[in-house]
This record gives sequence, C-alpha cells and structure tokens, in this order.
Amino acid sequence: MENLKVETLKYQSVYESPEWQTIHPIDRAQLLLVAEGVKRGTIIGGDRYIFPHIIANLGLNAKLNTDINNPKAVYKAVYVVARPDILRAYLTAGNDLPENTSMAVKHSIIGQFLGYPDCCIQEYSHPTVIGREPRFIQELEVHMAQNNGKYPAEFDFLPPSFTPCSATCCNALATLNIWMRKIQAADPEAAQQLAQFNKVDFQINDPNIRFEPLVQPRILKIARKIWRTLSLK
Repeated sequence: MENLKVETLKYQSVYESPEWQTIHPIDRAQLLLVAEGVKRGTIIGGDRYIFPHIIANLGLNAKLNTDINNPKAVYKAVYVVARPDILRAYLTAGNDLPENTSMAVKHSIIGQFLGYPDCCIQEYSHPTVIGREPRFIQELEVHMAQNNGKYPAEFDFLPPSFTPCSATCCNALATLNIWMRKIQAADPEAAQQLAQFNKVDFQINDPNIRFEPLVQPRILKIARKIWRTLSLK
C-alpha cells in the first residue's frame, strides 16, 4: 500500500477558527498556500475588519488594493498578500515601472509574485499570446476527448488567475500537486469549492457570502464540448 505523506500545517489553529470562515473558500485556498510557504503571494478578497487580523495571525502583510472610498469595499475589498519582504519587493517593482510599461512586463511581474512556474509566466507574458485562447485550453480539450472527459486531478486546484502554459507542463503539474495536497489537508471545504469552481459554474447561495465568482470556470467549458461529443457516439 502506498504511503501517503502527512501534510504538516503551520497555522492549523487559524484554519479551524470561526474568523477563518468569514473568508470566501476560494480565497482561503489561495491564502493558506501563502501562509504555509508554498506560494509567494496572492491577490484575494476580504473584508476590512476581520481579514487584517487573520493576516496578522498568519505572519503575513497585506496591501489594500481597493478604493477605500468605495462603500462596496467593506465586503469586497481586494488585498495583495505575502510575507513582508516579498510584498515589499513586489510593490516596489510595481511603483518603479514607467508609464509606458508593456502589458507583457506587467504580466511577468504579477506571475512571479503569484508563484507561477517560469515557463507559464513566459507563455502569457509574450505580446503575441496576450488576448488569445490559451494553448492550455486547446491541449486540455484534446486530452479530455481522448480520455473520456478525464483530466489530471491537479487541474481542479487551479487558482482563478492561473493558466498553465500547457496541459502537459510538468512544472505546473508539480506545483499544483503541492498546492492540492496542502489545501486538502488544511481546509477540505476550500478544496471542494475550488475543485467545483474549476468544474462547474460556481453558485453562491449563502447570503452571508458577499462575493461573486471571478472568472468563468475553464474546465467546464471544455467538458461541455467533450460530453456533447461523447453523447453522440
């Protein structure tokens, strides 16, 4: 029988606290990866009251990235979160950019901050790629068509802003495997919600959660096409 590695968690008491539940599950999934030291930084939503206390308890720093004069920011504030040294370097890099900086350069800086593999950052930082349908989507569609709609489980744990450079990218799969195991161990609900987000339309029925989904689930788009094809066979 295969021996499964038991994940060691630095902040399990925080993940089990009532305050932790005030953060959207998909945002929790990304935040805990930064807290556990397996992801450099993240850009997520949080309220302006409880969220800063949670960040402090995790030994992280956060920069509010939302207009504080916007009344919706109370519930929908966006924070840039990382360890103090990483956050400081990221903000300095952004502030030092000239006004005519290309979108490709900005994508590269953000991708590095978010801890994505270099090959994936380079793929989507190239000026000729920006705005096109990702190669990942095309390749994953082919893979699912050839495997009865199945795909690597790691892709269920793609953060909303991460698109691998390829459906066979070993760096992306290795990174996602680490993230997958850590999220599953630390916050099973967040793991389930993130997987659901990548598979189907994410519907929020809890009136206490004041967030909307950030992007249309990617795997669902592919799966719908594959399932229609398979149903005709």
